[in-house]
Amino acid sequence: MERMMGLLLIVLLIAGVSPLNLSNEYLRTDDFDIVTVKSGENVWSIAEDDKSVRDLATAIHEINALDNDARIEAGQKIKVPMTDIMYSKAKFAQK
Repeated sequence: MERMMGLLLIVLLIAGVSPLNLSNEYLRTDDFDIVTVKSGENVWSIAEDDKSVRDLATAIHEINALDNDARIEAGQKIKVPMTDIMYSKAKFAQK
């Protein structure tokens, strides 16, 4: 019985950290657009074009392994997760 409870606990822990359980939909996507950062832009200014600014900014930070202050520089290429089929990739092309 103890062994069964231990196994159940392990399964629940694995399910709890599964990528499918992430509440941030941007961290679950495999679709990305590559954005070239312009002078004066930051993660928040890039993310503000989306309805879920905080989630997108968090995902950009995590996906691009940015340091704690999420500093990006002009000319740097970063991955921006795309989740909505209707979301125009051309929107980022002008950034």
